[in-house]
Amino acid sequence: MSDIHDINARAYRERQARKQAEKLLEEKSRELYYINQELNAIKDSLELTVAERTRELENKVTELTELKRALTKAKNQAEEASALKSRFVATVSHEIRTPLNGIMGSLELLKEEHLSDKAGSLVTMTTGSGTMLNALLNDILDFSKYEDQNFTLDQEVFSAQGFLNSIQSFWHTHCETKNVTLDINLHPDLPTYYLGDPGRLRQVLNNFISNALKYAQSPRLVIHFRPDTSADQPPTSDSHATQATELSVEDFGIGISEKEQEKLFKAFSQLNNHSSSDLGSGTGLGLAICKQLARVMAGNTGVTSVINKGSLFWLRIPLHVAEAPKKTKEKEISAQECFPQKYGYTPNILVVEDVLTNQILVKIMLESFGCTVATAANGAEALETTQKHAFDLILMDIGLPDSDGLTITQKIIRNHDNPNRKAPIIAFTAHGMTSDKKEYISAGMCDIISKPVQKQDLYQVIDHHLNKKVP
Repeated sequence: MSDIHDINARAYRERQARKQAEKLLEEKSRELYYINQELNAIKDSLELTVAERTRELENKVTELTELKRALTKAKNQAEEASALKSRFVATVSHEIRTPLNGIMGSLELLKEEHLSDKAGSLVTMTTGSGTMLNALLNDILDFSKYEDQNFTLDQEVFSAQGFLNSIQSFWHTHCETKNVTLDINLHPDLPTYYLGDPGRLRQVLNNFISNALKYAQSPRLVIHFRPDTSADQPPTSDSHATQATELSVEDFGIGISEKEQEKLFKAFSQLNNHSSSDLGSGTGLGLAICKQLARVMAGNTGVTSVINKGSLFWLRIPLHVAEAPKKTKEKEISAQECFPQKYGYTPNILVVEDVLTNQILVKIMLESFGCTVATAANGAEALETTQKHAFDLILMDIGLPDSDGLTITQKIIRNHDNPNRKAPIIAFTAHGMTSDKKEYISAGMCDIISKPVQKQDLYQVIDHHLNKKVP
């Protein structure tokens, strides 16, 4: 009986265990089912999300592709517009400078004639008008050039005192005619020499002085060259240091109101509260150009002014202190000395110029220097003439009717049979845009003379290159 009872008990436990196992299996199966359902729901949701994100990314890619295409098109259009503007300004420059060269050259030659006082006064007045027209043209060209970042700064060692003296000398006669005293004030503790671009610095100060003479109604002007006190840097004599400097022009005239000061240094803006007879003259670009130049030279420019007390227009820039330049032993010759007397032979010069007026003017100037002059009106004549005759120097116009001066220059240089392949070729150009000198020199030219040309400038450039040929 005991064995049967044990068997029954064991069978009962087994049935109970099986029931519990089945129940547990059923519960786990139910849990797995629900988990599988959740996983399927998550999977479906993820697939839907992935599909939506994929569509969004595809749309974004499409948008970005279209945006890139639009930006590329806009960039190309902007570049074309900029190139078109540059070509237009260069063409306008050439078309204006070419006749202006004839006017200014003729007036300069007329000054050398024995004229009556009345005729001399008319020539002087007309020359002043031509100079003003040339200055206005330069303002327009400079502004366009600086807008396009199409310019570079020259670096040379210059004397602070010599720099100020040259500006004072340049404006002496003009100030004298207006009964204005122009003084200079060089801070005694500043270094003597600097490395920078004196031409650009002079351009800024000349603009300040010109405006002061037009508008300030001041009996006295002062050009200051001193430390920039706003930079909190004392003067230094270290030749490797950088000196914070202020170059400024001070007047003691009618002053400028705060409202009018806000208009300054903006392109095409002019003051309207001045009673000067010069009111309205100019392009309104001068101070805007000064502001651009200051930025390029890592500085800034501005004005402080008090009504009825005067104004101070300033340029604050860092200048590199430099050592005194080494003196060269160049022979000093008077600008009036003819080349045959100076060099012992008569220079033979070819002028390649398509405008007859300019041909005649330059020929007269060169002959007054003692030169023999031949002319060519186009590129074909220039190539034919240089093939037959040797010249000591060639003046090459850039805008020729059948070619351009750069191409003709390269053809002369590359032709080993041309006797002038090593002759100095100087660009004689009315073009005022692009980085002229670098472009012309890369083509094989050695220098540039810009129209309208002044007789003294022509002499100095030719003298410089003839002097190089002297052993």
